[in-house]
Amino acid sequence: MVAVFSVNPQHEDEVRRAGGYVVFLRKDGSYAAVKTAGMAYQQPLWTRNGLYFADFKNDYFIGEKSRDVRRNDKALFQNLTLETPQKSVMGIFDMGFDTDTDNRLQLIPLSSSGETRVVYSGILSSAAYCGKNLWGIREEGANQDFAGSGYLDLRNYSDSRQKVLSYDVRKSGFVVQSMRGTACLSDSQFLTIISKNKNEYYINPYVLKWDIRTDKRTIYPIRYSNGEKLTISNTTVDYNEKAISDDGMLTVVMDASGKVVQVDMDTGIIRRQVMLTKLPKGLSDGDKLQYKYVLLPTDRYYCIMRIRYGQAGKRTPTRLYFVGKRTWKVERVLTLNEDLSRILKGQREPYVFNEGVAVNPRI
Repeated sequence: MVAVFSVNPQHEDEVRRAGGYVVFLRKDGSYAAVKTAGMAYQQPLWTRNGLYFADFKNDYFIGEKSRDVRRNDKALFQNLTLETPQKSVMGIFDMGFDTDTDNRLQLIPLSSSGETRVVYSGILSSAAYCGKNLWGIREEGANQDFAGSGYLDLRNYSDSRQKVLSYDVRKSGFVVQSMRGTACLSDSQFLTIISKNKNEYYINPYVLKWDIRTDKRTIYPIRYSNGEKLTISNTTVDYNEKAISDDGMLTVVMDASGKVVQVDMDTGIIRRQVMLTKLPKGLSDGDKLQYKYVLLPTDRYYCIMRIRYGQAGKRTPTRLYFVGKRTWKVERVLTLNEDLSRILKGQREPYVFNEGVAVNPRI
């Protein structure tokens, strides 16, 4: 198997009524689907140990030599799935708001029978393990439609006694760009990508390194070696904790064209880049927002999923691009068959694909 996709309803009553599917993609482009009880925004995770995913009734594991299904009731909305430093797997599930301001998250070990914890939090934007502790960043009081309206809060979800770190972004207008797992450098530098709106359709992305010990924040605009800031369409910035190389480079996929860049995390300077595809001529700024990319590193490749939504997206194939880590070239392209592509684009109601995808890390 090359990859798995998750398709589920987005609303609680529909999840309970219709359930969901996990779709297994073979290397020849064919696929097989497995019915599940359902999990809105389901996030499968494929580690070197095997594949993990969860519905609201069970936890699932599929390895090379073993399989396991474990009963484990939980909330119907998933936020993230992360691999811990000990190579176990943690699922984060959203229970919703208990009051007007307090959102509850379930922290559930998916690879063991460990204890489930419930923490109060705003809506989690990104998370990473710094040492043994789970840290997450949230936008407190922020409004994505109005830049500069709140705070970025960074907190330790493993120890609620630790002080919450806060960054006032009301004047700067920064917002968090990722809704996935990120990285923590040297067990103390929480890394995330933030951005500032240039206009309605374009943004300038920045690297934010936030020291959890000193509360020091280091911010670099992502830019070319001549100092010019990178400007991209306000559609996609995707990366994860596996996209950091040993020499301190972060690989990120950006923009409607699927621009893949390697960014020096100490300077914000782009060291390498490759364009996945050329966009159709005459595409409007609004049309560019229909494109979505997901970055999934493997042993040899940076695998990038490209999907286009909207009316025009019905005629645009969904593809997986495999960029070689050594060659920094597109070495392989896998086109999904038309029926699977329609499912992922939401043309089989009530099922929706919300970037719930994982790729075999051994390819």
